[in-house]
Amino acid sequence: MKKTIYISFDRIEEETARFQTLPGVSSAHLGGVNGQKAHPSYDEVKKGLFGYKMAIKLDYPSEKTSFTQLLPYIKEIAGEKPIGIYYTDLLDGIEIKARCFEFGLADKAKIEKMCSFFLLPSLA
Repeated sequence: MKKTIYISFDRIEEETARFQTLPGVSSAHLGGVNGQKAHPSYDEVKKGLFGYKMAIKLDYPSEKTSFTQLLPYIKEIAGEKPIGIYYTDLLDGIEIKARCFEFGLADKAKIEKMCSFFLLPSLA
């Protein structure tokens, strides 16, 4: 079954390629999460206008990997930056909160329900 989570932290757009190569990740796409405008520009999302946060949408097959397996990589890529983690399924949200606590990220990670995601065109 395909699982999807959304990861956000300061300057995440510079790390898109790293997320695309994580073991078990089937796709990683840059976009804006939880904003209020239907078709924001790249600059609007980057500046945080209309409530958007720049984020990476990570898709992965649950048969091959899990959030627990991805979390050390996410933590490494984010470094010391606070992390936003967005989920669509309530059970995933519960698991994410538990795993972040186990990995010592309870104070560093902000975990929220994903309400909207707008895919941004690649700048490459």
